[in-house]
Amino acid sequence: MRSKTKAMKLLLGPPVAIALLAGAPIAAADGKKAPPDESATSFSIVRGGATTVTLDPGVAAALDSLGITVSPVGRARANKDGSISFPIPRGALDLTGPAGQYKHLGGLEFSKKGTTLRLSRFDINVDASPDLTAIVNRNRLDRPEIFDVVVTGTPSVNKGKLTIPGVELKLTAGGAAALNAVFKTDAFTGLVGAVIGTAETKTYIVRDRNLQKKLRLGRGGTTVALDPAFADKLAGANVAVSPVGAARPAVLGRVSFPIRPWRSHLRSDTLVGKIRHLGGLGLTQMPAPKPPAPKPPAPKPPAPKPPAPKPPTVEKPAEAPKKPVAEPKKPVADPKKPVADPKKPPADPKKPVADPKKPVADPKKGPIVETSADGTTVELLRFTIRIRPDDAFLTGRLGRGGPRVELFSLDLSEAQTVVTPLAFRASGVKLSLTAGAAGALNDAFGLPGAFSAGEAVGTATVDSPVRTRVHKKMRATKPRR
Repeated sequence: MRSKTKAMKLLLGPPVAIALLAGAPIAAADGKKAPPDESATSFSIVRGGATTVTLDPGVAAALDSLGITVSPVGRARANKDGSISFPIPRGALDLTGPAGQYKHLGGLEFSKKGTTLRLSRFDINVDASPDLTAIVNRNRLDRPEIFDVVVTGTPSVNKGKLTIPGVELKLTAGGAAALNAVFKTDAFTGLVGAVIGTAETKTYIVRDRNLQKKLRLGRGGTTVALDPAFADKLAGANVAVSPVGAARPAVLGRVSFPIRPWRSHLRSDTLVGKIRHLGGLGLTQMPAPKPPAPKPPAPKPPAPKPPAPKPPTVEKPAEAPKKPVAEPKKPVADPKKPVADPKKPPADPKKPVADPKKPVADPKKGPIVETSADGTTVELLRFTIRIRPDDAFLTGRLGRGGPRVELFSLDLSEAQTVVTPLAFRASGVKLSLTAGAAGALNDAFGLPGAFSAGEAVGTATVDSPVRTRVHKKMRATKPRR
């Protein structure tokens, strides 16, 4: 999510060539520059085609030396020349500015002695700095950036067929960290920024469509990566973070939260709206381990005592016969007092009697802070991102029965967005603690002053399909090959 001014310029700015992304203009079939089409709509819907990737020989040799093999999975296909093709089921591209997205089927699997890393369903996100994201190990909610995309060729359009040659794929720091973590090595750190392979994309334009004013988000997800300094502070306070409910752990310590489908909406021009989520986070402070108590010194064995002298035996006199004791009289029950039910246990005089005038607590709603032998737990549930014209923040419930409060402030100034009639993606959204959330954490964990307002928490990425009438039309249109 860039700033709203940048977002509006991106969507409503003056017509420019698509090669603004690539540094080259679109060429017609005869090699001449295509004149700008004043009647073209904002987005061209594409369907069919494929992206063909050729792995760099040096990178292939480095992977082979590490014992890592790369193979296509799913709908991806290996070609005779060693390249791999990934089908494009759909996409949308703004021919008047840097905005669009291509979706792919299939993926790649990196394997070594039973350890595998699966990258599938690649998305090429077209904006000011294009990148390629992928689903890691079948977690559809998490789409980290694996490659940066740099177009060095000249895109061309011929009879509805768009060709973008010379696409370079450069490994990102996040992609290298994922590979290092899975294969327990640091060899990929030196490949950050290196060209892993080159690609060529060929797609077919099937129709044009303007961007609708209201975007309804579908089955997507929001992924949060904690700031390292904030994570260290939690670890120092002996606080562990874990997903709750529908939330899922993601690669590299990230946590993903599903978006409630069709209950979230944004305006395409200002990005004002709400994004509702399922699941949440659990913050548990483990009890500090008690130091072992010092062992007392072993007692010395007592000295043996001399045997005591035996007393002289005395004959006991004969006992007189006992008289029968008279049985005490039983009290007569008062007919005015109510008789206690023998089936019911007697009332405990120590327990207070419930006041019938006070409402009884709902057993379905839990406390805001739960304390047990395992530690103190605070749950933050049902996140909602609210974007308004002047600010943006994330709200959540404190516990299952607690109130909804503002937890994090959102900074959208340096975020990157891709908005099309088919998809919405925002990456690099910065989260910081609000004053209320900082005070609640300090009180819950008994750490006065440990957390403060404005403290950086981490970054978030929102990635979701958009529900429009285009989906119904596209189902009736077979992809071209």
